[in-house]
Amino acid sequence: MAKTTKTKYKYELAEVRLKAANSFLRKAFKTICEIHNNVQCICELKDKDENIDGSTSQIYERNYIINLASRLSSKKKTKEYINGEVAKMLHLTQDAQEHNLQDKRYLNKYIEIKKKINKKYIGEKQIYVFPDFLIHDSLSFEPDKMNRETQHLIMEAKTTKITNTKKVYFWLDFLKLNFYIEKLKFDNAVYFILGTPLSSINTYIQTYMDKIVLTCGEDINRLFFIVQETLESEPELYIIKRTPK
Repeated sequence: MAKTTKTKYKYELAEVRLKAANSFLRKAFKTICEIHNNVQCICELKDKDENIDGSTSQIYERNYIINLASRLSSKKKTKEYINGEVAKMLHLTQDAQEHNLQDKRYLNKYIEIKKKINKKYIGEKQIYVFPDFLIHDSLSFEPDKMNRETQHLIMEAKTTKITNTKKVYFWLDFLKLNFYIEKLKFDNAVYFILGTPLSSINTYIQTYMDKIVLTCGEDINRLFFIVQETLESEPELYIIKRTPK
């Protein structure tokens, strides 16, 4: 196996002003703030200070996304589709060839990360990726219907604290978000993270850049993070900043 060469850049999250985002991202962020201010409408927690974990986290995450989709749907005045949780299947393997969505770079990195999660993983004949949430105009994979004007926003969410031993799951989501931007032409991709310190997220981004490396290039400025470190803290909007080490 080739030796990994660390990047010469330092990557970390930098807070951005909401007015710098497009209208769909602004709406999503404001809606997440609304949900934050009424957290009990999502899931009954015995103790708001306790870490959301295990099955409780899965219920919370599912209900959070459903609530987000519902609230945004009630606000929309245009033709876009708003889908929560079970959205369209994104093929990373052979079925994607006919629409030029297959990309061996992403496929190989996906398999590489999955093997870090499960050493016995040998790949699958077909790999499907399910984003947690998206806003788009088209339900088609046809290239002429997939562009920045019709693919508005796509999101992955993590409501369980991401520990160092679980950072590979972060890498997997991060890889998918870059795939959505580069191959599916989404205008914005969002990683919503609840319960993980900002310092830890910065570490996981840096290790991804050092070990996994693959991103959507200059379009990475279309990838936003909405971070809520605790149930009590306010959500904040970030973008990845690159500086020389």
